[in-house]
Amino acid sequence: MWALWITIVAGFLTAGFTLFSIWKLFLKDRQKTEQITKLSSIAESMKDQLDLNEKRYKNLIRPNITATAYLTQPAPPAELLSIKFINTNTSSTIETVEFPQIPHGVNSLMKVALSTNNEVQTFGVQLRGNKIPSGIVLSVDYITEDGYKYIQDVVIINNGNGDVEVVPSKLKEVIEEH
Repeated sequence: MWALWITIVAGFLTAGFTLFSIWKLFLKDRQKTEQITKLSSIAESMKDQLDLNEKRYKNLIRPNITATAYLTQPAPPAELLSIKFINTNTSSTIETVEFPQIPHGVNSLMKVALSTNNEVQTFGVQLRGNKIPSGIVLSVDYITEDGYKYIQDVVIINNGNGDVEVVPSKLKEVIEEH
């Protein structure tokens, strides 16, 4: 009879310890879940901070292009339009400049080399034609030393009296799909 009572008491104790152990496991599991949630929140916050820092960096190194132009007639009626571009952002270094197409109404396009003097970059282009039309658009592609690509349209306004105005658009970043 004592053996039966000892077995019953041992069974209750075992069941109690089992229930207590299961409760402790659930409690630890809940704590781990809360820790994982907190870590996920921290990781998301760090990702947002990295994205913000990258945007700030891109804005810091974005070229700031200004342009001036003058029109001459080396052999009338032919006209030569010379455009000088200046990158005034000394934090940005342009590695490559391309003029992907010759604007309508222009016979030839000659690129003037990219040069750096006192951290200011300059480059240019010369357009030749019988009569440089007003309102032509010159497309310019830039690649910076960090590999970022930008495009810009430059509108050339020929006032007809020898005065030429150059109106560069805002740079647009080219996002390449990988």
